[in-house]
Amino acid sequence: MRDSSDLSMRDLNRLLREGWNFFKHAEHDPDGILHFDEQETEDFLFMAVLESGNLFKTTCCMQAYQLWYIATHPQSCSPDEPVFSRTSELFPNISVLSRSRQIEAGRNFLTAHCANEF
Repeated sequence: MRDSSDLSMRDLNRLLREGWNFFKHAEHDPDGILHFDEQETEDFLFMAVLESGNLFKTTCCMQAYQLWYIATHPQSCSPDEPVFSRTSELFPNISVLSRSRQIEAGRNFLTAHCANEF
């Protein structure tokens, strides 16, 4: 992840631990608010699934997330890549749908293709 950003290792570690530290030290600021960044969470999860694929075989749910992520973030993949055309077939026009419809499409895909994992 660090290779694809301009973050120093210190800044990257701080960013990755932000949520953990918020909850760990909540007694110091009980009225504090953790701002949840949905896009950042999706990006982190995508990178985690990619990295875990280097360590062991990915599950159907992990593969489904990868396909959904690429389909909902078309700028993340070159249109010339075979996986991009596959995601376009599996999730046609998903990138122009509302956020709730994109999530619904992902959930429907999981239910149809990965139900044995729940």
